[in-house]
Amino acid sequence: MHHAIIPRQLILTGPGAFLHDLPLEIRHNVEEIIAANPGLNVQWFSDADCYSYISYYYDSELAGMFRREFHGSFRGDICRAAVLYREGGFYVDLDVELLVPLTTMIGVSTTFLSAFTADGAMLNAIMACTPYSEVLHETLVELRKWYRGAVPRRADPRVDGAAKSEWMGPLTLHRAVMSVIQSSCPENTHFVPGSQLDWTCGSEVLRFYLEQELHCSVLESTAECSVQRARSPFVGLRYGIFTPSSRIEAKERQLIGWPRFEGCRRWGCGDPSYGLSEEALQVSWMLRERFLPCMCGAHFESGQQLVTDLLFSLPSAEQLAPACERFRPFVETGDLECAAAVVSSSLLCASAAAGSEPLLARAYLARALQAILAGSMLLCYEGMWMVQVEEILDQFYRLHTPEFAYARLNWTRHNYSREAVTPSGTELSHKITRIQAALALSVLKPTSQPVKAVRPATEKGAKYSVLANLA
Repeated sequence: MHHAIIPRQLILTGPGAFLHDLPLEIRHNVEEIIAANPGLNVQWFSDADCYSYISYYYDSELAGMFRREFHGSFRGDICRAAVLYREGGFYVDLDVELLVPLTTMIGVSTTFLSAFTADGAMLNAIMACTPYSEVLHETLVELRKWYRGAVPRRADPRVDGAAKSEWMGPLTLHRAVMSVIQSSCPENTHFVPGSQLDWTCGSEVLRFYLEQELHCSVLESTAECSVQRARSPFVGLRYGIFTPSSRIEAKERQLIGWPRFEGCRRWGCGDPSYGLSEEALQVSWMLRERFLPCMCGAHFESGQQLVTDLLFSLPSAEQLAPACERFRPFVETGDLECAAAVVSSSLLCASAAAGSEPLLARAYLARALQAILAGSMLLCYEGMWMVQVEEILDQFYRLHTPEFAYARLNWTRHNYSREAVTPSGTELSHKITRIQAALALSVLKPTSQPVKAVRPATEKGAKYSVLANLA
């Protein structure tokens, strides 16, 4: 008897630590998925589990991508790819409803399984793979490109062919599959999705199912579409997952399940965060940060040392300018993990450039605001040098101008618990609004202002001030 080479485990992801944290209707669907697959070892990954896993097995870039992502579905895209690549096994979204056990969907030689979406991308709501899958490796590559801004964030015919998706998960998986085909079996580059089930591609055996619109009637249930699905105002219920058929018009399609269970009422089903505004998602994310492990690495520590050295040794803004080169790794890498170093160095460099290069100063200022907005002010409070943003913003609005003339920057040594200094949701919402407004104005053309000298610190106490013109 031949056994499939895909590990017999099921990876599930969700925001909470336990299944019972899920909304009731989603929890019932997950329980049915687990019951239908008794031979699979189920592994549940919460947001905290995902972050810990990625931080341990991957680099700070991927961990930072996950940590800074406001959208729960996008965090799930990152986590499932990272875990499946190393572990292998099966993955399904929590709202997928299947008619067959997952193990019956693969062949003995299958190395990767998914389905083409109705709009031509890949349905990363259902996947299976071997450990260190070439497709999942390329998926992680594509995710990094997405967050670096190196690829289009919606379907582009030059990159994605006929795919029309605007979702990160389906697009990055589709691009990964196309990359594997291009490198390992270029003769299949122009294959027609849904024309056959299995594709041999180098050492990979790829199996693709097909998402299609259901044949529904509001008068009576059919084998693939109940009256409840047909009558629902939610169009997402009227799609199914089918085995590809070689016949163009197959009267009896082989249905294996649906991308959303019948009780789903909207995109995201019972996910309470789905459809929230960007600001609401950001507030939720910032409040969640206190529950994630804070992992400040050597990059952060060395950055903080640079900031401290500058505060105690440089007497003027002119002397700050050459030192800004030392901050380039923190200002330009885009790595905001524990990023008080980015905030501090960006503001100091803005001070240095204010007199001679106002446009450069404004670029540094915008970088600092972006880092603050990304949540760095909430990370690693214990023993950290932080910039007091409120005074900067107060000065900003007091002047009614994009310039932070004579802005006062205070570095304060925080020795409190994170809980003691973490602002409420309302306070965070207010701060986000103010920082967003400041960031929007910071890209306007500045006016020139005279440079004020930096006041050198006289002693190493708990609080220090730097006076500078941030034009």
